Amino acid sequence: MIVRWLGAFKKKQSLYNSLVYEIEQREKVHVAAEMLQAGKSYINHAKVGLLVKNSALVRRFNGDVYSVYKKTSSRTKTLKKTRSENSAYSFHRECFVRPEYIGVVLKFKKTISKTALQAIKNFSLEYNCPVFELINRRLYRIKFI
Repeated sequence: MIVRWLGAFKKKQSLYNSLVYEIEQREKVHVAAEMLQAGKSYINHAKVGLLVKNSALVRRFNGDVYSVYKKTSSRTKTLKKTRSENSAYSFHRECFVRPEYIGVVLKFKKTISKTALQAIKNFSLEYNCPVFELINRRLYRIKFI
């Protein structure tokens, strides 16, 4: 299971806009994501992410690799690692993937604000994108009423 966790969006940008940006952006060839280990996420601060197709995996690492974009042409950017996975003090696995998303993933749903849940619901309806909650290492589909 691979998830691109959100959380690096600017305060001026809403959660809804961040989801739209991630799903519509075309200039990035690869994005960084967490490869969950037996369904467990080790990135504790993240609550909302995008589920990535397993077939979109490009390269995986055994730890956190700080990544930056390098231009490969005038229009495309790819990721490159800037440190060894063994030098990071983290238990999670990072990977580079193509931005091919198949759903939204929520972690700690009870701690997500009603405003954020409404934004996720609106996004889900507009983009026909299923929403899942990660509970005990499994994904459960959420049906909004």
